[in-house]
Amino acid sequence: MSPRGSRVNTSLAHEAPLAMMVPLIILGFGSIFVGYCFKDVIIGMGTTGLGNAVFVQPEHVSQINGEFLSPLTKMIPVILSLTGAATAVLLYFNTPKAPYIRSIVIFLSNK
Repeated sequence: MSPRGSRVNTSLAHEAPLAMMVPLIILGFGSIFVGYCFKDVIIGMGTTGLGNAVFVQPEHVSQINGEFLSPLTKMIPVILSLTGAATAVLLYFNTPKAPYIRSIVIFLSNK
């Protein structure tokens, strides 16, 4: 795979130094661990984790029905996001092969 940037920009690219990477990795694992452990305190029906920060008006109680949707319905945003990301990757790598896509990318890039 060849780089898509100019030679000057690609020659200046580098990985983060170890002194920056190690704390970021530790913070990443820590945030995943704490989020997994305390997800029930913050999210869900009947939790008091946020206190009075989130108030639902009585006429908007129908939003609570979202808690009881089927798992497939709840996964629709994730499925569509992954489909969009996969489409973007395919279009990115196939741009030189499809001239009509290239013209669209150039048009949108120059806005």
